[in-house]
Amino acid sequence: MIRKAVAINVAAVVLILVTVVIGLALYAIIWRPVTGAKPPERANTLLVIEHTSYNGTHIILYVRNEGPSKVFISRAYITTPNGTVLIAEYPPKPHQLNITNDTGGKPVVYPNNTVVQVVIGDFLVSPYKNFIEHRSYYGIKIVANDGSETSSSVFIP
Repeated sequence: MIRKAVAINVAAVVLILVTVVIGLALYAIIWRPVTGAKPPERANTLLVIEHTSYNGTHIILYVRNEGPSKVFISRAYITTPNGTVLIAEYPPKPHQLNITNDTGGKPVVYPNNTVVQVVIGDFLVSPYKNFIEHRSYYGIKIVANDGSETSSSVFIP
């Protein structure tokens, strides 16, 4: 008699567990199509910094876009040897470093592996001239308007 009671209780627990697992599986399968929930989109642009240099006033980057769509460089982070992070943006804010293309315009990076020159500066303008340490490497991280980013370094001779 006791064995039958234990068997009935075990069967009831197993049946409840199976019901809960099937319910969770159906919820996961049905809920996304009903609500239209989608996973967050990732940046689909792959930026590559081909070359970096410093011309005495500006950091020059040669950037290639391996992605399918046109983007522009909206922000750059320059990390100095002592760890200070300088921010450059497009469009520039007052008293901030700017980012442009080689003609002073919007730093657009076109798809299909086209290499574009991106200019960050002017480091001779106060207060930025105080951050230049010659014979040092600086970290560079650029961010595009779609959130894609890449990093490199530049040597200041």
